[in-house]
Amino acid sequence: MKNKLKYTFLLPLLALAACSNDDDALPVTVQQPQAGDALEITVRADDFEPDGAADTRATDNGAVTTFENGDRVGIIILDASSNILADNIPYKYNGSSWSFDDANGEGKTPCYYNEEASTYLVYFPYSKEANNVKTIEGLKDKFKPQSNQSTQEGYRASDLMTWSTTGTAQKTLNVTLKHAYASVSLSPKVNYMLDDGNNTPCVAPSIKVSDVSLTVNNDIYIAYQTSDGSYRCILPVGTQGNIRCFYTIVGKTYNHTISISSATTNTRYVSAPEIKDTYSLDQARVGDFYCKKEGGNSYLIPGDVAELTDTQQAACIGIVYSTDVKRIGAAAKEVLKNNGVANPHGLVMALTNASDGCRWGDSNEDENSGGTTGEPFKDNTNQLAKQYKNVDGYAETQWIIDTYGSSGTTLQDTYTAFYHANRYGTTDGGTAQYAAPTNTTGWFIPSMGQWWDILSGLGGIDLSSYQSSTGGSTSIPNTSLTAVKNMNTYLQKISGATQFSQGNSFWSSSEYNGLDACYVYFSSSDRLSLTYYNKNYSGGYRKVRCSFAF
Repeated sequence: MKNKLKYTFLLPLLALAACSNDDDALPVTVQQPQAGDALEITVRADDFEPDGAADTRATDNGAVTTFENGDRVGIIILDASSNILADNIPYKYNGSSWSFDDANGEGKTPCYYNEEASTYLVYFPYSKEANNVKTIEGLKDKFKPQSNQSTQEGYRASDLMTWSTTGTAQKTLNVTLKHAYASVSLSPKVNYMLDDGNNTPCVAPSIKVSDVSLTVNNDIYIAYQTSDGSYRCILPVGTQGNIRCFYTIVGKTYNHTISISSATTNTRYVSAPEIKDTYSLDQARVGDFYCKKEGGNSYLIPGDVAELTDTQQAACIGIVYSTDVKRIGAAAKEVLKNNGVANPHGLVMALTNASDGCRWGDSNEDENSGGTTGEPFKDNTNQLAKQYKNVDGYAETQWIIDTYGSSGTTLQDTYTAFYHANRYGTTDGGTAQYAAPTNTTGWFIPSMGQWWDILSGLGGIDLSSYQSSTGGSTSIPNTSLTAVKNMNTYLQKISGATQFSQGNSFWSSSEYNGLDACYVYFSSSDRLSLTYYNKNYSGGYRKVRCSFAF
């Protein structure tokens, strides 16, 4: 059985014979039911009745109950003295009609017309646990709402539906099932404000609600997400008073209360809480725009915003490309801690290039040759698996700057990529507009592993199959243009940002071996290359695009 936003429909099961309009036709003899005639049924299901609770802020059109091929109902037939004539007989739906489940495996037989029958009871979903049950209350004892209703199986097993009639014996049952319990429907909505000092309203990002649970009479119930996006939970018998609802949105937990005087069967209690919250650094997502405000603090603008104002564009200095704090690197985390950031949030890519063509370093100088002296270059990244695991962009960049920065013009003339990274966002030949806030690491050249994160996070390229490869480099067809377009989707919203182009290549901070360093190449032939070349190579305009952790 599924929940769909459609009108309820009647399942057609009986073919009705047409009547003759011929006045000369002979009188029709009505065939009376006889013992041994097979019982025929039609089944439909009513939706929950909406409740006009005071906290309802949205109309719940309901999720109509329809049946799937293979669904089963149970039929119980009693005589006038409540003796069982048919004990929990399973009937199965085949997509268009209901018939006895002759493969039930329980030794049960079909229902037939019985003139002694007085009470008929039909319920859904079928369970052999209902054997010897005679009443709806007895069914409720067997079908109590489960605490974990997060799966379709758990939800439908909790949503007991029943129908009964008492009177004369029947050959045909026209069944309309009703929900034996009440239901809660929860549809949280967050209205975000930017943390820009002005509480500027912003369009809520495409939020994902998760971890939805309800506390009912001190018991916890986990809700099920239906096809319309709302979360539903079947309530136990006797629910009344306050129901506490908890849910997580963009990593933050919210709660509110639904008050029910006394839960009524077949009733859905609807709640659509509206939450006002600040879109903080804790809620960072890939693609968010990282902006500065006066005083050196920073704020985010959701990446799926349609456009940014001129003021917001001027405040933006980068784009979030990863929120996996494991990819920040140990040295960067230590710097953040010293800068007052106890819980890191992620990594940001610069809007412009620090250099449009430069060399990495000296191909005659193996940074790894000194062992521990050459920290953090203690391991070459001469395999794709090592490249992916290398997230030491800050440590590698800073080590080169610290080691060669005081040796005359060595940094400027030899380790040119690091020279430009060191000046990016400064007044010393850089662009001060892009100065990194004090609650970040400051700009550095992303390691090869962090370039992987840029390509997968903003570029939308799946590199997972290469993460354990022992090969030294790879060239992936039909990906260069896709990565460029995806990254430019964000960059094109910022005036002055430098967009990516095919034919460009970018240094990483990672050494491949003594002779070579790793870089990323967006080939004009639509091949994305994760590869390496001579450290002292400056031809082909090998560029530098910086990053920082926050």
